[in-house]
Amino acid sequence: MKRICKLTAALGVLLAAGGLLAAEKLLKLPAAQTTGGKSIMECLTLRRSTKAFVPGKRLDFQQISNILYAANGINRRNGKLTIPTARNLQNQSVYAVLPDGVYIYKPADNLLELVRAGQFMDKCGRQLYCRNASMILIYAANMAVIGGTNEGNAMCAGTHAGSSAQNVYLYAASENLGTVICGNFDEKKLSRMLRLPAAYKVIYIQPVGFPAQQ
Repeated sequence: MKRICKLTAALGVLLAAGGLLAAEKLLKLPAAQTTGGKSIMECLTLRRSTKAFVPGKRLDFQQISNILYAANGINRRNGKLTIPTARNLQNQSVYAVLPDGVYIYKPADNLLELVRAGQFMDKCGRQLYCRNASMILIYAANMAVIGGTNEGNAMCAGTHAGSSAQNVYLYAASENLGTVICGNFDEKKLSRMLRLPAAYKVIYIQPVGFPAQQ
């Protein structure tokens, strides 16, 4: 019994530090921290793109929750999001690629649902720095919900993803993290990796991590 208690305690320490041991089908995240941090004007001043990350350093669950809340979280009782969406269609899905697997974020329940277990960090973007990030966000739009793939709808999908990315940039600036948006990826490869339905289109990816000294 003592041995079980010690193992349970050790596992709790690892999880609290963000040290995922194996992919879990559902990861319930802690509630996002909605107070504190730097002022919005400080964050705007510090906002920048980072293309060098400390390899192997992991985000803890609180940071992951805060990042996803910034990207596509629910901030009102009526289910509306931290980002604007055209006609309130909320057609965007946010995927989180972590060291142990690929997850889809479920904002209504504030949890991550496993899509694929395994190491996929080096399969997201063509840039070498992506593999050193702590997490890679992937923004995918359901183009059928928004009304098709014409220019106007594509612009709306891009605006949704852009709003998410900027929120993450500002959170990163507040918490001394680094991030960058990337459009250099193989969309077909990513769609297969995410197991996206045919109507979905990957808009771009966003690595997040700890900035390396430059």
